[in-house]
Amino acid sequence: MGGINHQPCRNYFRESTEWSRNLSIAESEFHLANIALEDIILMELNGKISSLKGIIYHLESSSWALSRAWDNASLIEEKMELLDFQDFECVFSSHFDSLGELLASRGIVDLSSWEKVLGCIRENGFRMVVKNSKNKIEDMIRATQELIDSINRISPGGIIDIMEENKPDNIRIPFGYLYSSRSSFMQFFLASSIISAEAWYLSSGNESFAKRIDSEISLERYYIPKSSSKEEVVITSHL
Repeated sequence: MGGINHQPCRNYFRESTEWSRNLSIAESEFHLANIALEDIILMELNGKISSLKGIIYHLESSSWALSRAWDNASLIEEKMELLDFQDFECVFSSHFDSLGELLASRGIVDLSSWEKVLGCIRENGFRMVVKNSKNKIEDMIRATQELIDSINRISPGGIIDIMEENKPDNIRIPFGYLYSSRSSFMQFFLASSIISAEAWYLSSGNESFAKRIDSEISLERYYIPKSSSKEEVVITSHL
């Protein structure tokens, strides 16, 4: 259900899929805003003047989708409290450290993002991941509005001069900040998605991602929930 969808527990949350969907919409609209900017630059190079409204439209659409994603995360938090959400105990094991290193070595995840997600989980479970994500989304909404404000101050036909001569309201820096912050957050979100899926697989008796990636892996360490305690288990497979 989506490449970055989350399955943090045995209860499926519809808001989880809506969360990742809205984040994908936000990303798409942001890139469309950059395409609109490039179209305007090409037109100005040909001596034509074009409105900047297209850039603003896509940035506002991106911000709207980010706001919806924030709402989805808030509803997930409410459901977690309502249902007395409990993290899968296996997620606190060293297995996830080793898995992150394996996935990073194959170019699947960013290791620093993976470690940040694990740090959140080990501080206060998946709840902390959701809280951290909401903070990052709020920052992206703020930065997007600041970029919109800068664009609104630019007169039609003047964007090339501003960008090439580094005049006030040069939008290269705010655009760069958004590219960086969005990229960082999506790496964090992807790592969180894979961690929650892996926890589900292990707790449901399914194969680890590690076995799917490397058939030579023969030793895994993780926690299996038994009553209310955490018991570390070593499982040896013969592959």
